[in-house]
Amino acid sequence: MKQFLTTFFICSSLFGYAQSRVIIEPSKEYVQHLNAAKSHKLELIDGDKKLNKYINQGKLVKIKQRGYGWRVGDLTHSHSYLIPKGRDILTSIARDFVKTTGQNFFVVTSMTRTLHDQNRLRGI
Repeated sequence: MKQFLTTFFICSSLFGYAQSRVIIEPSKEYVQHLNAAKSHKLELIDGDKKLNKYINQGKLVKIKQRGYGWRVGDLTHSHSYLIPKGRDILTSIARDFVKTTGQNFFVVTSMTRTLHDQNRLRGI
């Protein structure tokens, strides 16, 4: 997929100046991320309503603050939820981390983000 920029100029007679907005096509990696979510029957989580829907359906599970081999950091732009398979993978990675490195834990700094969280992170 080719990446391209489209610039829109919105003239505002109220303020007497032009604002520009740049729309960037999603990266290849982000498209892969969205496709992976779809394979688990998840759509883009646009807000707390959909986040709570997936939690109530069991499609997303709560990740404890502390587990064997991990700690969840201060999640200011994401929520402490993963798909069940993601929780299993986190547990496996943490177990291997402790066994391999001899250290007690690593810190998880990001998990599930809503579209609102992503926009706040980008400053939109």
